[in-house]
Amino acid sequence: MQHEKNMNTLNVPSPNSTKKNPRQIFILAAGIFLLTLIIPFALFLWPEYQSEKLLETGVSAEAKILSIEPTGTIVNSQYQYRIQLEVYPEGGESYQTETKMIINAIYAPQFQPGMYFLVKYDPENPNNIAIDESLGERREE
Repeated sequence: MQHEKNMNTLNVPSPNSTKKNPRQIFILAAGIFLLTLIIPFALFLWPEYQSEKLLETGVSAEAKILSIEPTGTIVNSQYQYRIQLEVYPEGGESYQTETKMIINAIYAPQFQPGMYFLVKYDPENPNNIAIDESLGERREE
């Protein structure tokens, strides 16, 4: 009987209790807010950031577009394209690789198979490549 009385005096929340601590609600709301910022950054802005960084630090080479096709992804009313390239590094053997790039519709006609562009690539991972739109002239085969 004494044991039964002690059990009743314990202040243990019922498993059916749905009362939330305001701090828990704040942490949950802050977490959801941060995720809504991080996910778009990871999906859309991070690849652009990496490409910009590669354009600053990569090794220059010439590349020919072998094929180009839309991926189906649209960012700010601009299509993303998958571009197959033949890269001609200076003093090395050519190789084929692929990159994705968001291209403004106005400039899309400039990206056609057979066109040559200057690219920058990572010497430690040559398949990590970015088309450098600012360097040199584009030329046709």
